[in-house]
Amino acid sequence: MAAFGRAAVDASGGRRDQALYTRLFAKPTPSAAQELGTGREIELGRPWLVELARNPDEALAQIWTPRIKSATDALEMAFNQHNEAVNALEPQARRSSCSSAT
Repeated sequence: MAAFGRAAVDASGGRRDQALYTRLFAKPTPSAAQELGTGREIELGRPWLVELARNPDEALAQIWTPRIKSATDALEMAFNQHNEAVNALEPQARRSSCSSAT
């Protein structure tokens, strides 16, 4: 995340007020985005891919699109597997607590 933020600043000529940077980091800064957690990183990754696709010939897009896509896909898969595992355990946990209460 930090490396992408630095690359976006560099691609914007070091200016955080340039359109490219403000489109990518309109809400959270790169450092704030890094601390948001898996779900929020996934929510940020997808729009970043859309923004980078606006100009796929741009160096930033060529370097970072495959990286962000790969990382976002992996995060999303892990996030979904985690949620599925938790949901699968929930009914067992309820049965265990009910049977131990009797």
